[in-house]
Amino acid sequence: MSQSSWQACNAAWVILRAFLQRLLQAFVAARKTAIYPGPKFDLRIRPLHENITVRLELKIMTQTKNSTESRIVETFRNADGSGQPKWLLAFRNAGISTFAELGFPTLHDEDWRFTNVAPIAALPFQPARATAVNGAESGLLSRAVFAALSGCRLVFVNGFFSAKLSRIQGLPGGVIVDSLSVALARDAALIEKHLGKYARTSDNAFAALNQAFFSDGTLIYVPDGVEIAEPVQIVYISSTKEAGQAILPRNLIIMGANTRATIVESYLSSGDAVSFTNAVTEIVAGENAVLEHV
Repeated sequence: MSQSSWQACNAAWVILRAFLQRLLQAFVAARKTAIYPGPKFDLRIRPLHENITVRLELKIMTQTKNSTESRIVETFRNADGSGQPKWLLAFRNAGISTFAELGFPTLHDEDWRFTNVAPIAALPFQPARATAVNGAESGLLSRAVFAALSGCRLVFVNGFFSAKLSRIQGLPGGVIVDSLSVALARDAALIEKHLGKYARTSDNAFAALNQAFFSDGTLIYVPDGVEIAEPVQIVYISSTKEAGQAILPRNLIIMGANTRATIVESYLSSGDAVSFTNAVTEIVAGENAVLEHV
């Protein structure tokens, strides 16, 4: 091999090595920014030989603006956040930012390697809307396994509290059992102190998605030394009519020291559309607290 040919080969190897290094960097960057277009690398025209030139161009696009994650982020940006406390808006913004960074898990993620969530990610995500309660929900509730239980019962239809189907009664003094959205107007300081402090979102896209979009849920607070004698029921009914509607309830259960309670959580459906329910329940229990969560 002549000296000029050797120099040309050596120059080609230098360019190829740089190309591979930048390719690796691009994929690392793509993994960290799951929903945004990735960087464009242009290595420009380099001389390999006096009569040979080469142009190597690498375009890395992670997930396009039409991807599921980016559409979900866009849905969040277009949502009406008025009427919410500033701390809650910041809480939601942190949730969508974490979800945007993580994206839906894949089979390459260790915790999800045996669970394929691609069918969920493929749904046309849209937060479910509040709907008028009709006989279908009432009939479904009457046939439920725990329908005969006495005590408090909070019912949510498509993620929204239904006062018509619920009953809150016979509670000891100081105990709070209510819809999270209703309680925000009265017990905001208590909710702010605890909400989001126990559910880990840093590596859980579903928890982060719930944090961004949760519509309603249950607040249960039991002060020190108090027992709720009868079970508290939390019932979530799905009656969605459109595929891809997402129901995102959030429960916050705060048990003081030396307390006792039983909570029965149920999920029912009266609709036939393919929907997505993504619930998060946070529980904090004081010393010697006893909570049965069924």
